[in-house]
Amino acid sequence: MVTRMRAAFFVSVILALAAPSAWAASDLLGPGGALSEAERQALLDLRAPASAATSLPAVPSQADLSARLNATGEYLGLPFTREVKEGYQAAFRGEFERALALIDEASRSFFAKGILGFRLQGLRADLLSRIGRAADAEQVLEGAAAKERDYWGQTLLSLAMRGEARARLGDDATAEGDLARVALRQKGWWLPTSFSSYPNMSDLVLNTEAKFRANLGLASLYTRSGRYPLGLAWAIETERHFASLFALAQSEYAAYVPLVPEFYIGRAENLAYLGASAIGVLRDAKAGDQYLAAADRLFASVGYGFGRAVGAALKAKALDDSGFADAFETAATDAITLAVDSNLSDLVWPLELLRGQRAFRAGRMAEARASLRRAQDALDLVSGSLASDRAKLRFGFGKETVTALLAEIDLDQGDFDSLFHDLERGRARAFVDLMATQTVKAGADSEAVQAVRDLDRAIRTQRLGRATAGAALMGAGPGEGDLIRRRTERIDDLRRRNPDLAEVLAIAAPELGALRSNLGPGDALVYPVPGLPDRPLRLLLVGREGSRLLTLGIDGSGLKKRIGDFMDAVAAGAADRQKASAAALSDALQLGQWRVTRTAYLVPTGDVHFVPWGALTLSHAVAVLPTAGWLIRPPQEIGTGARAVVVGDPDFRGALAALPGARAEARAVAALYGGEPLLGAAATEEALRAALGGGVDLLHLATHGRFEAADPLRSAVFLSGPAGPAVLTAARIFEAPLPARLVVLSACETGAGTAVAGDDFLGLVRSFFLGGARTVVNSLWPIDDIATQAFMEHFHKMARHGRPGQAWLAARDALRQAGFPPSAYGAFVLSGLP
Repeated sequence: MVTRMRAAFFVSVILALAAPSAWAASDLLGPGGALSEAERQALLDLRAPASAATSLPAVPSQADLSARLNATGEYLGLPFTREVKEGYQAAFRGEFERALALIDEASRSFFAKGILGFRLQGLRADLLSRIGRAADAEQVLEGAAAKERDYWGQTLLSLAMRGEARARLGDDATAEGDLARVALRQKGWWLPTSFSSYPNMSDLVLNTEAKFRANLGLASLYTRSGRYPLGLAWAIETERHFASLFALAQSEYAAYVPLVPEFYIGRAENLAYLGASAIGVLRDAKAGDQYLAAADRLFASVGYGFGRAVGAALKAKALDDSGFADAFETAATDAITLAVDSNLSDLVWPLELLRGQRAFRAGRMAEARASLRRAQDALDLVSGSLASDRAKLRFGFGKETVTALLAEIDLDQGDFDSLFHDLERGRARAFVDLMATQTVKAGADSEAVQAVRDLDRAIRTQRLGRATAGAALMGAGPGEGDLIRRRTERIDDLRRRNPDLAEVLAIAAPELGALRSNLGPGDALVYPVPGLPDRPLRLLLVGREGSRLLTLGIDGSGLKKRIGDFMDAVAAGAADRQKASAAALSDALQLGQWRVTRTAYLVPTGDVHFVPWGALTLSHAVAVLPTAGWLIRPPQEIGTGARAVVVGDPDFRGALAALPGARAEARAVAALYGGEPLLGAAATEEALRAALGGGVDLLHLATHGRFEAADPLRSAVFLSGPAGPAVLTAARIFEAPLPARLVVLSACETGAGTAVAGDDFLGLVRSFFLGGARTVVNSLWPIDDIATQAFMEHFHKMARHGRPGQAWLAARDALRQAGFPPSAYGAFVLSGLP
């Protein structure tokens, strides 16, 4: 559970008026990264891991466990503008989109300077993280860091907040780095509880908040990931600081320390980490009971049901990790009951997964399957734009673990139909998650999609409200069940008209029988099965007559090594090594056992995404599919305009290297189709869209490309712009499609992709599919102009007659026979329907 302490440590009129302290040299945030060995040792020297001999702190007093708050949330204490006050109140109630709008409005006001300007950016970053936009929060924090430095010469708070955002993104290594660096910079700083003179409120407030954020963030990160000795050490330290804070709030300085909900929630969260970690360190099922009970009471005192469920879940996981089977079952039942009663599906799935894992390890497969199915159902309720929290990891594991365990059970029972359904459901979920905030293409169905997104927003607002301290203040509205029913009806109607758009919004998986009937003689669907670590790779092979499993002689790490060996040989330009490593990769994949004579339809997962199929020893086409359901996808209607649109060597005004080879390639391809290419300064997006009109048979782009691993929808190709390269992103192509039946991306790295949640792939390729393309050919790495032009000429001579799969294979064979190395004839991959 990532900490939700967010806004106003000691925020008061005094804070707003306090003069900043003297300038202290400080760098801005920088890229961060995992801790170095020296930094890790310094952190261990600062806070050694706890052990059975570690003294535990006293449990907070009953008075400290009873929150004393203004229920309307008017505790911010910044009497500047209506927008600030109302925005903070909206956040308190869980109305985060309204809060963002109000904070943005406040940021444009005359008063948004100095400390208030920094605070507004920090609050905006936290709100973005809460609604699943942690990557955007990171960008906001770069600006916040500049304002923070200008105010007091430090960037401690911004760095701590970036650590929290990175934890939400599932990047625990860099999150730990940011949080630990704050802790190391503050080494020795302690919140005083008495003063001999009037304190420097600026330093006091900002140091205190940075200390709490960093310490609590580390306690959270270590406890969630099961590193209990470290989690306990940092939770103990954090509780000591909370004890000082609460003592100060009850002293003569109480006017400077308003006890806002963040204090109570933060202390309760930390007590939950302390209790769970105590179980893990002391190996005593009851060791953390008093702290967990205190956390529960404190959560209840502020009406924070989400926190109560999280605390119960942390206890259940610690009991599971420590081997207390019976106690775990009781705790898991209690936690699931709390989560279900509060409609917190995003907590139900990890708890059911824990249950499923324990039953799986004990060999109780029926029980494991039942728990994992409940986890799967809960995941479907919190996917995509329905998600109230899109953090990639929770409690140390990811959503793909549900699919991997179900796959193991399906295989154990020889149930290939269920295996196929579970694999497709996992991939569909990953795609829905990725497209959650993407604007849909304009057209007849855009209003229907917007109606679904509006329902999603209403559902998400309810869920976010239930996960805030102000849940009790939410007004009555349509029940979630009614909203979900209306959403289902809308999606069913959309799926009948436009299944491509429907799968952006909702999870669905086809029946295996319907898919088999679409396979021809000599075809096979090849579905790698995501498995548990150290298990051999397995392929589900589906043909017209049935399904079978092929177990390979390597595991995931072995496949990664063989792909790496090939790519190293490509980088070195070593043709003989390329051939040897390609042969080794072919043998490892046991291509001869696939029994394919025409087309292998491959649905990749993990590192299988990066296999260079054209370089391998095979005599049939390999068509890469985003999901198996693509085989039964009805074609989108595309108009009949010009037969082909070809773009080559745009004018980048010197910002990118010119591509004379791409110009020659474009002319040759355009000549085959009887047209003229768009070259140089004429290769603009406006000209491209005008040439495409309502649609064409071929769109060929010979230009530079870019792949963004962290955000695949920002992957792009470059066209001519008025002052330099014009960026045509995957997101833009999805929003405003480029209609073509066959798309060829002859650009550097356009095919590179990333595995999202372990089971989906999205770069430019999928955006073209969603725009109506049936087939996409793209390059996996840059190759020289001669090889590219040779491949494209051979490919298009056959592809222009409507056989792109055969054309891909023929072009590959022609280059191989001509003596080109595997790096040339294996660079291109065929995706879609051949």
